[in-house]
Amino acid sequence: MPSAAFRPLVHRLVEAVRALLAQRLVRFILVGGTATAAHAGTTILLVDGIGMASPTLATILGTVVGIATSYLGNWAWTFGARGGHAHHLPRFLLVYSLIMGFNGGAMYVMEATLGLHYLAPLFLTLVISPILTFLLNQHFVFRNVHRA
Repeated sequence: MPSAAFRPLVHRLVEAVRALLAQRLVRFILVGGTATAAHAGTTILLVDGIGMASPTLATILGTVVGIATSYLGNWAWTFGARGGHAHHLPRFLLVYSLIMGFNGGAMYVMEATLGLHYLAPLFLTLVISPILTFLLNQHFVFRNVHRA
């Protein structure tokens, strides 16, 4: 039966895709951890270090630092894109504009409106944002990019 002959090939292909996704996920987590540290570190430095009066502005600036760290790491290492900044960067910036809006909006609502300490919304956004960004990077920004 011909289909039985293809099963080992299909199985190897499925395993290769799983390994690639696992490798991407690990790399994304490492890049994301670095970007998260850059985001949180910048926010905390601005609020507690230099006394910025607006935690909302501080988290937006922290998000910008995290975005730059994330793009370069994901472009070069996680997804292995080469060239194509004209294609990838606008999509990445669109995704991160949405993420920045989410982060800033959560900070404003939870800190400025509800009166919570700024670390509560910062923690919340640092948990939710990476999940959203991996999915959007995988399926929108860097889709069809194959590591060499």
